[in-house]
Amino acid sequence: MPSSFSEKLQDLMQRILVVDPAKRYTVADIRAHPWYNIVPPCEKIGTLIGKMEISIDEGIIQKVCNEYSVDPDQLRLELKKNKFNSSTTIYYMILKRAERSQKYKEKLKLDVSRLKSNKEPTQQQPVAEEKPAVPT
Repeated sequence: MPSSFSEKLQDLMQRILVVDPAKRYTVADIRAHPWYNIVPPCEKIGTLIGKMEISIDEGIIQKVCNEYSVDPDQLRLELKKNKFNSSTTIYYMILKRAERSQKYKEKLKLDVSRLKSNKEPTQQQPVAEEKPAVPT
C-alpha cells in the first residue's frame, strides 16, 4: 500500500481487497467506514429502472414513436411496467436529456437575472472635472 495513503484509507483498502468474498467489505461496510465519511457523500439521484416509477411525457413518447417506429401504447405499457428494452432506453435517454436541458435553461435564466440585477442603473455621482497638473 502506498505510504502516502492515510491509515484510515489503508485500512479500508485492505478490507476491500480481501480475496474471500464472504470476508470482503460490502458497499454498506464501505459507506460506514470512517475514511469514506471524512467528506459527506454527494450522491446523485438517478433513475433506477425496474425500481422507480418513471414519469411519462407524451411529447417524448411521440418523438420516440415517430423517429423509431414504436407503437405508443406498447411503449406506455412498457414504461409503466418498468421494462428495460431498446424502446424504453431511447425514451429514458431523451427524457434525461430534456431534464438536463431544462435544468441548464433554469440555471442560465438565474445567472442572467443575477447579472442584470448587478448591472441595474444606479445613480451616478457627478464626476469632478480633472484639472491638469500645474508645474511648480
